[in-house]
Amino acid sequence: MDRKLVYAIVILLTITLVVADFYMNRSLESVEYLQMIDDGTVSNGLNVDDIEIETYMEEEPISYTNLTLSNKQSDKKKNTYTYTIKIDKMSGAHKYIKADGTSSYQVFSANGETTLTLNSNETVKFTDVPVNASYTITQEEVDGYKTYIGAENKKVISGVITKDGVLTFNNIANDVSESVTPVEPTKPEEPVTPSEPVTPETPTEPEKPTTSQDPGEDKKNPTTSDKLMPAVILLVILSGLLIISLRLRIKRFE
Repeated sequence: MDRKLVYAIVILLTITLVVADFYMNRSLESVEYLQMIDDGTVSNGLNVDDIEIETYMEEEPISYTNLTLSNKQSDKKKNTYTYTIKIDKMSGAHKYIKADGTSSYQVFSANGETTLTLNSNETVKFTDVPVNASYTITQEEVDGYKTYIGAENKKVISGVITKDGVLTFNNIANDVSESVTPVEPTKPEEPVTPSEPVTPETPTEPEKPTTSQDPGEDKKNPTTSDKLMPAVILLVILSGLLIISLRLRIKRFE
């Protein structure tokens, strides 16, 4: 047999034996360790209850929403407003959209802080803000204006991000700031008690006619027309008789 072949076989068998011995020892150690665990002790007298077992829980996925930051100004002056923003769980570059549809990116630090500048009456909307993240937004003071958030005169707002949150800073010029404070309504005037109705005056008796002639006297003293009436009737009767007699005579001659 070739000597080289013999050497190769010997080397191969040696490697096989070494590998088999290694795995057999590992198996025996595993069995012994499991036995110790069943007994409640591990090597060197360490109790199994003292062994800290680290467990890893899978984190819930983070959901995102929109956050709109709006600046309102009472007059038409051109001002710039600086906002210091801090939002937990928000770092790196985040996209925002302006009211005109253009978009850009705002870079947040590792702890969620950034500084944003807005013009008068400008609005931006961040589109990937973590839901339930706490936030604090502060507007720097601008001379000649008072800042209101809702009805409160303040420049800082904080809270927790909810779905599609909208935060509005109202900047009112000092000369019209009084109009922001609600005015208490004046009490309505008490109704006037109506006066008693005026008693109508008693009508006066009509004046008596100036003529003192008694109507009965007209019947006793008839007028001239009353006297002529019988004469007219008599004249008419006579004229009728005359006409009848003439007609009778004409018929005789015929």
